[in-house]
Amino acid sequence: MNTDIQISRPEPILLNEEIETFNSTTNIKQTIKTLEAGTPVLIKDFYSNGLSLVKEIKYHLQKTTANKTFQEQRIYRAAYHKLSNLILIEVIDHK
Repeated sequence: MNTDIQISRPEPILLNEEIETFNSTTNIKQTIKTLEAGTPVLIKDFYSNGLSLVKEIKYHLQKTTANKTFQEQRIYRAAYHKLSNLILIEVIDHK
């Protein structure tokens, strides 16, 4: 019986063109509109900037989507998943 552990490592995203960035001085509403348009956003400076963006996405979705029935909760989670997966963070030297 072979029980090898399979590690899932995503392929690196090479940024050949200019990409939207987000830091503590960036307009959050404009950044959320950018994410809703399907454009990725790169977090600059601090990890906490990414956490604050995720918090604002959650708050934005709570205001704009119904979240009472099971189907509405699935739609909310799908929208959250879509937007949060467009947030990128730069990795330097595998750190």
